[in-house]
Amino acid sequence: MARPKKRFQQLIEEIDRTPWGPAEQALVADAVALALELGDERLEYEARMRQTASANMNGATDVMLNSFAWCLARHDADPQRFPADLDYGGADLMWQFKWMASALRSSPAFSVDQIAAVLDDMEAHYRAAGLGQSGVLTARFEDAWDAGRTDEAEALRVQLEATPRDEHSHCDACGRSQFAGFFAETERDAEAIRLVEEMLEGGFSCGEEPEHALSRVLLPYLRAGRPDEAKSAHLRSYRLAKDNADNLRIVANNIVFAAVTGNEARALAMVERHIAWLAHDGLNVDAHFAALGAIAFALDRVTAAGHGETPVRGADSPALVAYFGTHEGPWGAADLAAAAWSSAERIGAEFDRRDGTDGHARSVARLRSLEAESYDVPIRSDAFAATTDTATPADADGWFDRVMNLAQFGAEHETLQALPHALEVEDPAKLSQILSMRIGILIALDRVDEAREILPHGSRRSVRPDAPSRPTSSSASDSRRSV
Repeated sequence: MARPKKRFQQLIEEIDRTPWGPAEQALVADAVALALELGDERLEYEARMRQTASANMNGATDVMLNSFAWCLARHDADPQRFPADLDYGGADLMWQFKWMASALRSSPAFSVDQIAAVLDDMEAHYRAAGLGQSGVLTARFEDAWDAGRTDEAEALRVQLEATPRDEHSHCDACGRSQFAGFFAETERDAEAIRLVEEMLEGGFSCGEEPEHALSRVLLPYLRAGRPDEAKSAHLRSYRLAKDNADNLRIVANNIVFAAVTGNEARALAMVERHIAWLAHDGLNVDAHFAALGAIAFALDRVTAAGHGETPVRGADSPALVAYFGTHEGPWGAADLAAAAWSSAERIGAEFDRRDGTDGHARSVARLRSLEAESYDVPIRSDAFAATTDTATPADADGWFDRVMNLAQFGAEHETLQALPHALEVEDPAKLSQILSMRIGILIALDRVDEAREILPHGSRRSVRPDAPSRPTSSSASDSRRSV
């Protein structure tokens, strides 16, 4: 067995090449535990710097705040031993400062004074280190926007655009996404679309981009009369966002899109798949607010389509009582919609009391105003009966329909489970389609050896894994909570 310090270095190297997610989180926890066991604060600092970034990417706000505070205290006490930048593929300490005010703002449990103190502390650290002010202005812009101080946010946006970029500026993807969201919210749809299309054309990406940016222009595309682009953006955004609970806000935007485009069954299935995410990060209350509004809006559309009594699977989880209250028997769509609206409005009022604005009330009003809008953008899985029917298909053709339905939701694992039942279809075109789908899903899940076994012998060498990777610069997840 490797000696403890050698094992620690092996863990650090493994962390830095592992994609964000549960496996990476477990490695980080092991590294912190080993550093504590060794009683070496310098090694603990290396581990906790990574822990802060990992927690930010995976929606563990309490861990992120505690880890950052520990690291900042060590850096302030001895900047030589605990340097701000460890020169690895995540964020340095000054970069991580950008996440802190946003994290506090995301829960009404933290006061305006606490948030202002973090922003002032950030600016003081940047000035003391001789850093540019782009990162500080970005954090102040996000604070003003999220608090509903729109005029102040606009002034800061203009100032930020005129400020020279530096190593602590948002990356090309996150900067465009952030401004696109602000433009969409302030009724500048054309500018929002322009920024996102610039991002896509430039191939810019980051920790949660382009999926966040794509979700922000779904409604602008619809209002611009560009339904094909809207549908494409939705399918891509949801596919990229659906497996990380920290993407709750992105999924919420996609649920609203499905509901407003006549795909009520798809919206219901998405609600059922992600409703448990409300209990994922207890401090990211602003994301809960967005998700509850999306759930309420979607279930109102399901009710209007004549399915208000349809049970919403997963809504009766004990972990969700804090959001919906108690209920006798399964929650039906209509009842849950009313409970979700009530919860969203209650949370919004808590934020507005804290901020002294009506920013969240205006967000609810914008969402409710969509009740008068409807767009016809059919998606294959929009047949309500097929989506809500849990009966076992009677034959291979029925299983084929089930497979195609599941695939449209990006439900890779569920699709793989259903695929073997569809292999007896007699139509050669259908058989070819499901075989190709199976190969694609296996490759996406990094199960390349299994995919090779399905391919014809002469084609196997062309299969390449395409696993997600960690960002290689400090631009990872620039603004995970901005609307």
